[in-house]
Amino acid sequence: MSSKSLILAAMVVGLGSVASAQPWYITGDTSIGAGGFSPGTGAPPGGVADDLRLRDDGTQGDAVASDGIYSVQVSGLTPANTGSWKVATVGFGAVTPTGTDNYVLTVPGSGTVTYFLDTNPQNDDYVPDAGSSNTPLGLAYTDTTTIFDRVSAATTLSLVGDMQTELGGAGDWDASDTSLLLNDNGTGGDTTASDGIWTIQFTGLAPGGYNYKIVLDGAFGPQEIGTAGFATGGGNLAMSSLDLSDTITVEFDSTLGRTKTTNPSAAPGPPFYAQSSAWSTGFSAAEDLGAAVGNVYSRVFSVAAAGDYSVRVRQGLGRAFPDSGDYPFTTTVPNQDVLVVFDRNSYGDGFLPASDFVVVLDDATRAPLNTFDKVQPVGDWQDDFGGGEWDPSNALMDIEDDGVSPDTTSGDAIFAGTLQAFSGAAGQNWKAVGHRLGNVDDDNDAWNIQFGGALDGLTAGGNNGNDNTMTYSANDFVTFAVDSATGRIDLAVGAVAPAAPVPTRGSYFSVPSSVDDWMMLEN
Repeated sequence: MSSKSLILAAMVVGLGSVASAQPWYITGDTSIGAGGFSPGTGAPPGGVADDLRLRDDGTQGDAVASDGIYSVQVSGLTPANTGSWKVATVGFGAVTPTGTDNYVLTVPGSGTVTYFLDTNPQNDDYVPDAGSSNTPLGLAYTDTTTIFDRVSAATTLSLVGDMQTELGGAGDWDASDTSLLLNDNGTGGDTTASDGIWTIQFTGLAPGGYNYKIVLDGAFGPQEIGTAGFATGGGNLAMSSLDLSDTITVEFDSTLGRTKTTNPSAAPGPPFYAQSSAWSTGFSAAEDLGAAVGNVYSRVFSVAAAGDYSVRVRQGLGRAFPDSGDYPFTTTVPNQDVLVVFDRNSYGDGFLPASDFVVVLDDATRAPLNTFDKVQPVGDWQDDFGGGEWDPSNALMDIEDDGVSPDTTSGDAIFAGTLQAFSGAAGQNWKAVGHRLGNVDDDNDAWNIQFGGALDGLTAGGNNGNDNTMTYSANDFVTFAVDSATGRIDLAVGAVAPAAPVPTRGSYFSVPSSVDDWMMLEN
């Protein structure tokens, strides 16, 4: 029986809808009034659980109702108590900061702390920001000057990372090396003394991308400054240099624990750089995709040896495309010319990503440089269709590129298939995984190739964290479609099996008839 029209026979209980984003609670050590690490159930001294709920209604410490800044005031605490805290939904369904990282504060002499959660993205290039991967609920902070005072009292505030040796330091990721000091004295790139903005400015960094953190007093713990802000952990911050002469400035706002990296030469693109081990991974003319034609950036690269490769398009200090991994491709002959395309057009065909996706094609034939023998949708909906959640091993859920309905054309790299649900659910997440023909790496790791996500497309080794969502009723048919060349995915839901959605493709897929330059087709 074709998986395109598969109707499964066992009844499976649905998962229901995704939990609401609210209410949010302060959770953490009881010594600072955070009620214990049980969001929604702990109680501060003399209070009840609801006293820890963040509000945007002008009560209980909230200054202005409906301004997107949630807050709660906790009183009666013992001054000088120090503890860890974060913001979370009930049961830690969502947290800020993510993972095991926490914020730390010391109770002031008043014994009162006001906790805040700003859900308004600042879009000011400081990290973290509301809604970022480390702070999905918002930017959390308190009214105490704990961070400011701790930084002011520190002997050193220094930059550590994989650029220390490049800049004359003792070694990379050496927290004890204090040769790269930030200051708040109005010199060395710092604009205003004693304003809480600590700064370091330097040149001489070789072209490339680098990772770093900021540490106090020559040590990573107990708190450090990274993508989670001033916390007990968090990811590395990033900087890029395009030339040894670039002037790079790192600023740390010690009032909120946020960091900004500025390099005017590496400002968000254009230019855009295609980085790959098949040619080079720098930020120079050798990787520059050049000017856009029809809002599409492209360049032909020659790959010396046949093999498996991947590419990522970078915009200097800005985003990488795909967002969570590299776009994979395979060459089959020496010195093969490949066309790298970065398509910035916005497509209204329902497929995601809707814009800003990467494609790699053979320059002569404009054929995709990946061949798949199977693609499978996966997600937290599979148990409603007779499978296990996020299970890439159930062959009954494979979709195909064989020209059998709902797939329209065999061999066009567009896979389609229909499944029927037993029970309904809303807001379920899905993506797709792929198996490249004859690729042993894919045999060993079913998640090696992933499709989907509003910021991704096709990735190798990426996590495609921006899942697509789907809603269906009991007995509905769901038709999945995956364009394996662009990595874009879509679906259609109906009481009867719907036709497969058809993706839009740019003219770069067409072989020019006379001039070997696809850009001529855009004119």
